[in-house]
Amino acid sequence: MTSTVIDHLGSTFGHDLDIGIAYIYCNFQRHDQQNLDELFASLLKQLAANMSPLPEFVMNLYASHQNKRSHPIAQEILDALQKTISRYSRVFVVIDALDEYGMTGSSRENFLTQLGQLQEQYEINVFMTSRFNTTIDVEVDTNFKHVRQLEIRADGEEIARYIESRLNALPSAIKNNPTLRKDIIKRISNSVKGMFLLANIYLNLLSHKVSETEILNQLAAFEEFGKSESERGMTAALNKAYSQTMDRINQQESSHATLAKKVLFWTAHARRELTIKELQHALATSSAQREVCDADLPFEETMVAVCAGLVSVDMTGKIIQLAHYTVQEYIYQKSKELLPATKEDIARTCIAYLSFSSFAPHLSDRRFWLDPAWQRFQQEVQPYPFYHYAATNWGHHTCESSISDDEVLEALDSDIGVMASTMALTANSYIIVSVSGVTKLHVAAHFGLEQVVGKLLSRESNPDPRDTIQRTPLCYAAEQGHDEVVKLLIGNGADTDPQGARPTPLSLATEGGHVDVVQTLLNSQDAGTSQSAKTGISNWWALSIAAHFGYESNVRLLLEKGADPNANIEPDMKDPTDMWREPPPLSRAANAGHKDIVELLLLKGADPDQRALKSTIYYHGITPLSFAAARGHEEIVHLLLRRGVDVDSEGMSGNCHGRTPLSFAAHFGHLSIVKLLLAEGADPNSEAKSVTIRGRTPLSYASISGHESIVQLLIANWANVQSKSRSARTPLSHAAEYGRKGIVQMLLQTEQVEPDWAHKDGRTPFSYAAENGYTGVIQMLLHTEQVEPDFADENGRTPLSYAAEHGHVTTAQLLLERGVDVDSICTRTGRWNDGTTPLMIAAERNHEDIVRLLIKNGADIGATDATGMTALSWARMHGCEEVQRVLMEVKKNKTASEGE
Repeated sequence: MTSTVIDHLGSTFGHDLDIGIAYIYCNFQRHDQQNLDELFASLLKQLAANMSPLPEFVMNLYASHQNKRSHPIAQEILDALQKTISRYSRVFVVIDALDEYGMTGSSRENFLTQLGQLQEQYEINVFMTSRFNTTIDVEVDTNFKHVRQLEIRADGEEIARYIESRLNALPSAIKNNPTLRKDIIKRISNSVKGMFLLANIYLNLLSHKVSETEILNQLAAFEEFGKSESERGMTAALNKAYSQTMDRINQQESSHATLAKKVLFWTAHARRELTIKELQHALATSSAQREVCDADLPFEETMVAVCAGLVSVDMTGKIIQLAHYTVQEYIYQKSKELLPATKEDIARTCIAYLSFSSFAPHLSDRRFWLDPAWQRFQQEVQPYPFYHYAATNWGHHTCESSISDDEVLEALDSDIGVMASTMALTANSYIIVSVSGVTKLHVAAHFGLEQVVGKLLSRESNPDPRDTIQRTPLCYAAEQGHDEVVKLLIGNGADTDPQGARPTPLSLATEGGHVDVVQTLLNSQDAGTSQSAKTGISNWWALSIAAHFGYESNVRLLLEKGADPNANIEPDMKDPTDMWREPPPLSRAANAGHKDIVELLLLKGADPDQRALKSTIYYHGITPLSFAAARGHEEIVHLLLRRGVDVDSEGMSGNCHGRTPLSFAAHFGHLSIVKLLLAEGADPNSEAKSVTIRGRTPLSYASISGHESIVQLLIANWANVQSKSRSARTPLSHAAEYGRKGIVQMLLQTEQVEPDWAHKDGRTPFSYAAENGYTGVIQMLLHTEQVEPDFADENGRTPLSYAAEHGHVTTAQLLLERGVDVDSICTRTGRWNDGTTPLMIAAERNHEDIVRLLIKNGADIGATDATGMTALSWARMHGCEEVQRVLMEVKKNKTASEGE
């Protein structure tokens, strides 16, 4: 159903570049990859990709992290996503199978909270599907306004058609028996209560029956399973069907039954989805002494067939997956039925695979982590598809198994085992750098191997070995939430605030929401076991993180331990791993919309007007009010205004320089907050002061983003409709560029606006509208009879030249009907040569329709630019074959005509 919705949106709006469409397919087996950051990054990628060119802020974000080999932090992703959404007039977000995301509840709730805030701020349209789940119902109702729910069930006819389409796969004796076929269709349809999954399993169970009597008995059993209409009853029916399927699996030839159990066990217990190749290699691994070759791999078709419909292969990514998450739940409950497959097998297989001798030369090379060696290794492990999974997860599987500590220590005592694991230890780091110096203790702490950590500490004197980014084993344990390991390390003298470690153990535990670890670390400070003098800084940073993520219990803990909400920490700007470059705790809570935490921080003395430091780069001078206004958190804006904050507080550098709370609220479309701020006396003509956007007013930002109600309100409150930015652009210029017809109309209705105002490069609103093909705006401007449709900018470019460049046929036709110069020429060098005409530009861009239109209206095909290039020359240079044919035909006809 979701794919149908997406197809409909694509066919209806796909041609409209002003409408954004993005979607997410949730999958219970992708819980590691489908975290909050990855989901919003996916939405950003899809929405930004539809823009041409890519927004500058997206390119800058990519470039900054590419240079540092780092991942964007959550706030950077959300900032970019919000800016991207604001550039669309409408946005549709489709979420499929919400019940399969964040099975623990908290991660899904966080996702819905953030998505709900985006819906409220930008009025995006959200479509979600989910199996019935009362918890999800509550989460959706809590976080979204104007929710409309529709229960969708497959009716009997749809199920019947599905069953009939599958009957051809059954033995011919069934296919050729019309009475039996009809009976199967009717009785399964009545039994499955609209569940295609259950119908599929029932058909699989029928496929191996050897007589009509067996089939009829099985159908009777299905009817018995399906007597209950409740969700619990249907779950019971599924479990009975799974149980019968397992019986069928066990009746297979012994090797097939064993293979099926291993496939099911691995697929259910893997920490992420496995590709078919990964699983084939895992199943073929018997020991470290013998490496896997292609001849050892079980056949893909056999792996699927022996599982009797409980697994399938997604052909797009060659992922092997369970038929439904209820299959996984069944396997968890009935693990003993899958013997001889065990959790110990998974752990030992991972360890054995990592120990293959082929990896040894690379992992023992001291230059391994240098880029060339690392990249070469990545290429050479491609024939070993299970390597990355094994390296990342062997310790997790070891924790879940009963493998002895000695066996684990033996694996760790091999440098290969430690080095192979290092990629897992840096996978979630803030900064992806070439990390070495990782020890056995780091690895054991990361995976939470408590007993192993204890044995390593007993034979090694130093509890604080450092990797190359100064992180200790305590950092790794705290990040993963392993409280017992944290206590063990502290008890053996580990420094709770190690010098140079960024982030610190406390901030890592806080960001992960590990309340017990936070409590342990704070208690260690009280006990005087911390060896660092920077405890106050560490606590402030942890408080900032807790405020951002909404971890109220952690905020309370930190405040009780003396964390100062008003401390502003200056980072070491030379250190790329120093992450203290964030706004103060109150600003982060206001930005994220955590009202209760805002109230708590204010109660504990947080300065409601505290400005972010210059070192926060993007936010210098921004106050909590600006953050709340930008994000649309009306209740927090109310709360801060009651505290008497500066309603016109200005950012102090970067793109925020000079921007006020009203500027942000107008930009991002928060009408109710704009009303609030204006009522409190906010200046409607405040101007941005950064170099690139100097002079932009709240009205300019609202015009760019298309917020008509806000534009109307600002005009009513005496906003200057002819305000000019640094480049002398007006609100009308911005509105015309983005095709904001309603705003263009409002601005033209005022007496102060100048419709044909040209900014410093000579571009007019009409020129921008023509460049982007907004014929409605063009007609409005022409209707004023105050614009020159053939006005050339500083480079000699006319509106027709821009329309020709971008292939806007209707716009070009409209201009030509107005009598514009069809052969207007560029007068300066730059992107186009001096003397370039609209025909040359259209030919170079391969716009055949524009070329034909211009020629029809008398364009000179023989005209040359300053370098002697003609339209035909441009078309040849860029391989525009259709345009070449058109021009050559015209040239031929012209030559023939002149010869007569």
